[in-house]
Amino acid sequence: ERALTVAFGAMGTWDYGPNDPANIETFGAGCTGSAGQLALAPLPWSGPWLGDSLEMEFINQPPGFGLFTWGFSETGWSGLPLPISLTVLNLPSVPGCDLLVSPDINEFLFPGVTRYVSFPLPNAPFALGVTLRGQAGFFDQGLPGSPVVTSDAVRLTFGAK
Repeated sequence: ERALTVAFGAMGTWDYGPNDPANIETFGAGCTGSAGQLALAPLPWSGPWLGDSLEMEFINQPPGFGLFTWGFSETGWSGLPLPISLTVLNLPSVPGCDLLVSPDINEFLFPGVTRYVSFPLPNAPFALGVTLRGQAGFFDQGLPGSPVVTSDAVRLTFGAK
């Protein structure tokens, strides 16, 4: 997906769009909490553009406080291979709840906030083409013991408009 505008006429065809396109894709799978399988849904008008914020909705967000974590890796963190099963944190256990990204930057999420708006992404040429990953997790107050449930993850590559 390149997000281009195409113009055509008697003089030819031209396409207009960013020279450095942004990209966002989801990967992995969220686990099932009291509201269903937790997932991230990037909003279509929002992309990882330098200087902008990224917007996503939480699909099947459970009741409770959460954490949004940003990381630079999806293969390892602190000497441990990713994904890391979070069943050790969950009493009772919720199967399939995994940490998919390295937790390098963390943001607190309040209950009931169903749309995530990121911090402003750096507006610096060095960030162009950098890939960052993100994932959400919530203490699910709808389940006994408020276990941690996690979403799928997003992989984004910074672009310039």
